[in-house]
Amino acid sequence: MEILFATKNPAKIAYYKTELEKHGMEIYTLREKHVDCEVDETGKTAIENAILKAKAYYEQTHLKTIAIDDTLYIEGVTDEEQPGAKVRRIGGIERTDDEMLSYYTALARKYGSRLTAKWVKGVAIYDGKNLKTHQVEGDFFYFVDQISPVRHEGYPLDSITIMPEQNKYLSEMTKDECKKGSKMEEEIQTAIAEEQRLEAKTWKDDKLKQVNFSTAEFENCTFENLQITDSIFEKASLRNCRFFQCDLSSSRFENAYFSKVTFQNCKTIGTNFLEATLQNCQFQDTMASYANFTKAVLREIQWQETILKEAFFEEVKWKQNTFNHCDLRNVQFFQTSLANLDFTTSQIEGIVVDLKDLKGAIVNIEQAVDLSRLLGIKIQ
Repeated sequence: MEILFATKNPAKIAYYKTELEKHGMEIYTLREKHVDCEVDETGKTAIENAILKAKAYYEQTHLKTIAIDDTLYIEGVTDEEQPGAKVRRIGGIERTDDEMLSYYTALARKYGSRLTAKWVKGVAIYDGKNLKTHQVEGDFFYFVDQISPVRHEGYPLDSITIMPEQNKYLSEMTKDECKKGSKMEEEIQTAIAEEQRLEAKTWKDDKLKQVNFSTAEFENCTFENLQITDSIFEKASLRNCRFFQCDLSSSRFENAYFSKVTFQNCKTIGTNFLEATLQNCQFQDTMASYANFTKAVLREIQWQETILKEAFFEEVKWKQNTFNHCDLRNVQFFQTSLANLDFTTSQIEGIVVDLKDLKGAIVNIEQAVDLSRLLGIKIQ
């Protein structure tokens, strides 16, 4: 799939282009498509600016476009000093790397040589019809008033960023340090290497990103208050496991197997369950917008007060699924029969489904009126 990456920042291109291509995407830069227009970033948040860029560059190329924007929040400064979405645009002027370093070191010096801050990233994907957005909050770090001699072109603030856990400048950290593993990661990776099943384990209060737990086997395990994002669980096996207050967003569970697994108060936003098998599982109070269940097998699944907005259910084989007070707005059901599924307590406005697959679905009167649009019927 051809995708345009809407940025002119060489450092951002170098990092994200490689990461996106790992997912089978054919990424083009603005330069490669000879796009030279400027977008007026008038949004107040990272997502708003990402949307502006994604739409503007789509109009120039008619290619599906992804835009990533950053918002910076600093604790303890005035509202006027809060950079927000205008990290580089200081005083209404787009600043160079050196000018940014001069400004932010002076700001840190003003407040005692160190400031606590965090990044919030906004992602927008636009194809001319559909718009998808996603927000990711980073960990807190420190800005200091002394500049590291190690510089990253395009990311000048790395040279005044101290990461608390390592107590080291971000610009001086190695790739291994940036992806430093935890005890949980080491334990799981060791079990995978030794082809051992992980049984009756409990992991709490950890943050992992871009880890690979493919083929891992878990049984009677508890995952609590964990962030395991942008990670790979391909062909993993989970039996009698519980996820509580975990963030698994943008992780990949392709061809994974789940039996008697509970997701409670979790985030699985944009998580990929392609061709996974789930049976006797529960999703409770979980945010699963944009999740992909294409070609999944779903048997005896309880969906309770779960947000599945704009999720994908394509060629799904399911049996005895129940939806109670779920948000299914704009969900896409492709080649997936909805026969005998009861949606009466859930929101289903804007679902995409073929008429033949809608046959046998159980809906209430209001939902029936909304679904009449599929027949081209206008009810006055």
